Amino acid sequence: AKKDYYIRHSAETGLAKLKERFGDKYLYEIDDADKLIFAAETDHATLEVLKKELINQARSQREMLFPHISAQYIAVILPSKADYKKLVPRKGVEGFYNRVNHILVADGLGFVTVHEFTHAMHFADIEQLEEDPPSWIIEGLAVLFEHTEWRGPADKPVLMPLDNFRLYNLQIVAKRKGLFPLEKLFNQKQPEFVGLNPMLSYAESGSVIYYLYDKGLLRKFYDTYKQTYTQDRIGILALEKVTGVKLPEFEKNWRAWMLARTPPTMYTGKNGPYIGVSLDQANDGITITKIAPDSPAAKAGLRLNDEIIGINHTDIRDMLSFMPMLATHKVDEKVVLKIHRGEDYLDVPVVLEKRPDPPPATGPATAPAPRATTAPARSATTAPAPTTRPSQPKPNSDLLPVPTRI
Repeated sequence: AKKDYYIRHSAETGLAKLKERFGDKYLYEIDDADKLIFAAETDHATLEVLKKELINQARSQREMLFPHISAQYIAVILPSKADYKKLVPRKGVEGFYNRVNHILVADGLGFVTVHEFTHAMHFADIEQLEEDPPSWIIEGLAVLFEHTEWRGPADKPVLMPLDNFRLYNLQIVAKRKGLFPLEKLFNQKQPEFVGLNPMLSYAESGSVIYYLYDKGLLRKFYDTYKQTYTQDRIGILALEKVTGVKLPEFEKNWRAWMLARTPPTMYTGKNGPYIGVSLDQANDGITITKIAPDSPAAKAGLRLNDEIIGINHTDIRDMLSFMPMLATHKVDEKVVLKIHRGEDYLDVPVVLEKRPDPPPATGPATAPAPRATTAPARSATTAPAPTTRPSQPKPNSDLLPVPTRI
């Protein structure tokens, strides 16, 4: 009882510090059942969505993988853009989880929050074991849940992983014979994991973990890894025990499986459905930054700074979730966009049109912009663990860009 008292008192002290730092514009709550602290620069409706999503994620992941609850409360901070830049001055970093201080910071709802909260759940599970897993396991588990859907009854939904945006580029690299050999990937320390080719490290690690999940072996691997940690921290021993094959044979099987997968669609195509907006990430949705004249968006009455938070009956908070969903619809089909405008929440019908042909090129050609080399970066020990969104490939390259105009 005394321990619980001190832990709760520590949570109250932490919340008071957050209030002192961020002020009255934020909303604050403590959830004792799931040991979560919330500090969010948003409205009550968005905070309720955040709480519901993370609590459901926590309960589903405990059932699936991470049975142990942290003794400490986890602080989840959804800051304003200005405050986020103060907390995370490095450009391109969209979120992090600090394992030591139990603090999660994200610049918006969506896959980043899910990714970082998976770290929180994983580290909570191994807190008493004092294990320090390799980067491929830490990041592979988080990447697994970047693209998911809820299935099952409403009172006990189950979070089901799906192929995510990383698969497209991973397959291209595999066909070019550019993958890391798994033994090399598994042995990468954190500086190598985020320094050599982080986009590949994350994609490959996530795919290996997804392969185990797809074969019904992930929980068995995870439990076996914890049991054999003192014999092999890297995880090869556990992998070979669970799959019944040596690493070279496992690598061959995984690679064939990965190349046969179908990546989610991230572009609706030349003749595909078109809305006519440019978008940017906000902390509770996707902000409309431009509206093309006479476009479906303009005809529907969408406005600059509207935030898209869903389509039809599906809650969607980031581009990486929105694009595959939009691609399931057809030209001339009517969809209902869930819009957050000021203090109002609106359902706006939009009739999708065929993507217009691009205007003819004028003026001198410009050299392609260099491709960004930043990628998700994370610490397995004490430093904050930042996450970035996918880098943008060179124009006209065959690597998949993340569209911002739809």
